[in-house]
Amino acid sequence: MKEILINMLSTMLIAFTGMFCFYICKAAHQKIEQLKQNTTNEALKALLDKVDYIIQVCVDATNQTFVSNLKKDDNFTKEDQETAFNMTFSSIENMLTDEDKEKIVGAFGDMSTFIKNSIEKYIQDSKDI
Repeated sequence: MKEILINMLSTMLIAFTGMFCFYICKAAHQKIEQLKQNTTNEALKALLDKVDYIIQVCVDATNQTFVSNLKKDDNFTKEDQETAFNMTFSSIENMLTDEDKEKIVGAFGDMSTFIKNSIEKYIQDSKDI
């Protein structure tokens, strides 16, 4: 009985976390789109496009090289999700120049949060298609 209750609570927590991440990512994407539309700074627009492209490439690469095989075998665990995220995050950080990172911090305050939310947003958008 205790195990069933723990499993139910774990399932509910995972579902709630997924919904929470979805709304955070959606808000981050809307903010990016709003900034792209409202800014007159062409350099910032170009940076946002570059970061968006890098995120798409890195998420797709992680999915192709790591995630898809685990999902195919129905063996994609919470730990695998964290590993996939960390792989993607690391790839993105490696592809961004120091200047890009400084501009992101200047525009958004925290680069890690910006990238994390952008990754989650792209993943959610991919699932919605």
